[in-house]
Amino acid sequence: MKKVTIEELVEKAKEIDFKGIKWHHHYLPPECLLSEKRKNKHVIILENHKTGEIWYSEDDKKRMKELEKLENLFFKRGS
Repeated sequence: MKKVTIEELVEKAKEIDFKGIKWHHHYLPPECLLSEKRKNKHVIILENHKTGEIWYSEDDKKRMKELEKLENLFFKRGS
């Protein structure tokens, strides 16, 4: 799992999607038990189904604009 900036994560999702590769993402709020090692952080994870690569970004605040971009891309609603 590779740590990247939120901007890099969104760009990576766009690149993977453009190539027609299946992917998905997760949002883990600070209180999520799965993010216990990253206390008080909002974590967004991107997974590439083809290669198994995983990237993540963490921040002190919830990055709604970037989450919306990922959701729109994933569900093909435009950006």
